[in-house]
Amino acid sequence: MMPAMEIAAGVGRFDLHGLTPGMIITGFGLLVLLLEIFHRGRGGRAYLGGIAVFGLVLGGMWAYLLWNQRFSWSLFRMMAYQDGFGQAFTAIVVMAAILTCLLATDYLPRHQSDRGEFYALILFAVTGMILVAVAADLVTLFLGIETMSLAVYVLAGFFRHSRHSAEASLKYLILGALSTAIMLYGIALLYGVTKTTHLASIGQLFQESPAICRFNAEGFAVGLQPLPLIGMVMILVSMGFKIALVPFHMWAPDVYDGSPTPAAGFMATAVKVAGFAGLLRLLMIAFVGWPARISSTGWVPILFVLALVTIILGNAAAIVQNKLKRMLAYSSIAHAGYLLLPLIAAGYAGHQAFNGAVPYYLVAYTLATLGAFGVLGYLEKQDQALTYDDLDGLGKRHPWVAASMTIFMISAAGIPPTAGFFAKFLAFKAVIDAAGIGQFGGVYLVVLAALGILASVAGVYYYLRVVVHMYMREQHQQGPSFLLGRAAAVAIALCAFGSVALGILPNRLATLSYISTIEMADTPEGPEAIVPAGMARTTGGGD
Repeated sequence: MMPAMEIAAGVGRFDLHGLTPGMIITGFGLLVLLLEIFHRGRGGRAYLGGIAVFGLVLGGMWAYLLWNQRFSWSLFRMMAYQDGFGQAFTAIVVMAAILTCLLATDYLPRHQSDRGEFYALILFAVTGMILVAVAADLVTLFLGIETMSLAVYVLAGFFRHSRHSAEASLKYLILGALSTAIMLYGIALLYGVTKTTHLASIGQLFQESPAICRFNAEGFAVGLQPLPLIGMVMILVSMGFKIALVPFHMWAPDVYDGSPTPAAGFMATAVKVAGFAGLLRLLMIAFVGWPARISSTGWVPILFVLALVTIILGNAAAIVQNKLKRMLAYSSIAHAGYLLLPLIAAGYAGHQAFNGAVPYYLVAYTLATLGAFGVLGYLEKQDQALTYDDLDGLGKRHPWVAASMTIFMISAAGIPPTAGFFAKFLAFKAVIDAAGIGQFGGVYLVVLAALGILASVAGVYYYLRVVVHMYMREQHQQGPSFLLGRAAAVAIALCAFGSVALGILPNRLATLSYISTIEMADTPEGPEAIVPAGMARTTGGGD
């Protein structure tokens, strides 16, 4: 590890330039806190949400400008990357945070929790997510995850007057602390055997070092030694907790159910986006070597099993739920399993399997999930969990809200012509293509894709059940008597429009997603093997 003084001495203007999106968002988070302190009077704090949205827009625009420069470099002496991959995932989490702030400006006052700290916590969490997305070192990755997690723990318990919210926060904190300890032990083991925490350096050692790899009589690496294997598995377990993979999902249903609805939507989307950004960095840079990927001790067999059980159990558990937030929680678990499919394909077949499925899927998933949580926030009553019966007659009472919810459910189910259909199509296509490209065990990938498709078809049941209650059941109880706020209406409308528009015109986003994914390796330290020929870009230095 490089001493802090040496890192500080090497900081240049390119380093600060590359982290400007996070610095802008952090600055606005501090500004929101200061304005909350000096807030006087009985007026609402919706303007603080507007300030937070403005800061997020500025940060997102700066991230776009960085990506549009078409070159990459390392930051802070190889502690972080400035590349298209990092800025693409930054844009996704910024989009999720903007929609969350818009939904919260109407939701928080109705629940007697209109405080500016909510927006500040969202901004600070986004800062941690940006660190995760640009991480080039295990230390940077850990700092980003903890910055994100600490803010999200507080968001889960933001309703101080609610026992359910406090319980959700406590459960999330305890299990999150456990996952943090597991990750630290894994990092310590890897540092002990590699003497470095830099992802690319670890990746090189995982391919050729006798202290890490096991070699056969012919001199070929056939697996990992026990200590690096345990370290890699412990880090993957911790990341599995963040993205709610089975069997590390036990926190998600209770936390989503007890958290404020906009916060639950933010956790279901932005936290998952950051988790997959960090996981991709780890798998495609640090653990990209053959022994760490395809061998009997590699992560491809591990993720194969996790993806299969996550997809099946996530959909099966969602089918039997009656509370809508718990249904969406198990649905998000199933989606995490689908998102593993392109990672398995890339690990199995190499860079040919990179088709931009993960970023595209995350955009489609974010729009549908946050929009659905926004509708639930509109319908939600104080300390009362929404069930399917609460949706009865919604199509007659509030036609445009019901129409938006229908779009979100159709997109989440993967039915055309929505973005969710093409997201699942790209994910399954990556697995099928990898089965034809790879040399060993392609039949297993075909089986995985087939079972995933069957589980996805079964999952359509609980999505369409929402539509049935909205349009085919008569109302038996009084619905909400309040009007949907302007900001929340804009957020829901944007989610609905995006879900349809990206389904009708998917090519542009799919192309950007593909380019952003392969640019992860277009850095001085990245593994050249996963960059397709002719796609590499000019590389600049950051010192």
